[in-house]
Amino acid sequence: MTDLPPSKRSAAAHLLNEVAARGAFQLPCCTDCGVYCWPMHEVCPQCLGDVVLADAPRGATLITTTPVLVPLAAYFRDPRIAWHAGLVAMEAGPSAISFVHPKAVAGDRLVLSLLLDRAGQAVLYGHPEGADPAGDPQWQELTLPQSADA
Repeated sequence: MTDLPPSKRSAAAHLLNEVAARGAFQLPCCTDCGVYCWPMHEVCPQCLGDVVLADAPRGATLITTTPVLVPLAAYFRDPRIAWHAGLVAMEAGPSAISFVHPKAVAGDRLVLSLLLDRAGQAVLYGHPEGADPAGDPQWQELTLPQSADA
């Protein structure tokens, strides 16, 4: 097993790392048509306009969730952690695959966060409103300490 999660990302996706380090929540957004997109794109998938990071609503609805039983990346094969992933429909518009709190079930309203994993890469994580994400072992395993001014 490797000590760090996979760290290869596109140059554009690296912009999310700074946002996650600040504890902010911003998504890629087109400067021309205003459409949010996910994942990070070089250009808008709707109109080919420029894409920048913009503040976005943190809310989402969990469409479906599943435990990750046979992860491809060696890091996620640690038997101590039960990894959970889900398809979320973001209030901002796009759908995404996200790490999700193990108590989340389909139909739950989630609060989304961009967190830094132990490789320093931004990951999407959702937890039910009112649930404490710090009680989730996968959240503890994924996160790096946030900056003091976040």
